[in-house]
Amino acid sequence: MLLIAAAASIPAFLPAVVPVLFGRSIQGLEVGRPSPDFEMRDHRGRAWRLSELRRPVVVYFGYTYCVNVCQPALGRLQRLLRDPALGELSVAFISLDPKRDTPARLADFAGPFGERFTALTSTEANVRSVARAYSLAFDSRCMEGQCDIVHSDFAYLVDREGVIQFLYPGANETQIRNDFLALKAGNDP
Repeated sequence: MLLIAAAASIPAFLPAVVPVLFGRSIQGLEVGRPSPDFEMRDHRGRAWRLSELRRPVVVYFGYTYCVNVCQPALGRLQRLLRDPALGELSVAFISLDPKRDTPARLADFAGPFGERFTALTSTEANVRSVARAYSLAFDSRCMEGQCDIVHSDFAYLVDREGVIQFLYPGANETQIRNDFLALKAGNDP
């Protein structure tokens, strides 16, 4: 059923680059294994490394100009950050559009999300490398000066030890909340 739900949101022109979801793994990225580590620049201009965070984080890939996929998903993640029961949780938003998502644009974009939201950017090569390490597919499409980035829509819940505990098509707010609270309580969701 999860595969069907995820497949329903995949644009028809993208099947060659979208990872296939198999339960708790997508093409080589398995839940329960260490999250691929990476370093990027945050929206404050500082170096940011996942392995140095030492707190639970939802990793989400997107870009600030994305209105159809990213904005609804980020709205759900913003509600999670406002939930008092989830005070330890943070969000790392990795821009797939380093050309347009400059640190200044990311700083403006990140403001409404609060202190536990970090917008990240890097070189195109590093962004592609990190996306590949997370089995996230994306492709840039530019026509007549308009650029769109088509990408798979997954959020990854990484615990304080840097282990991917869950992945979610579409940044499922309820499921992330429930899984995070169960992990925090020491229960297997």
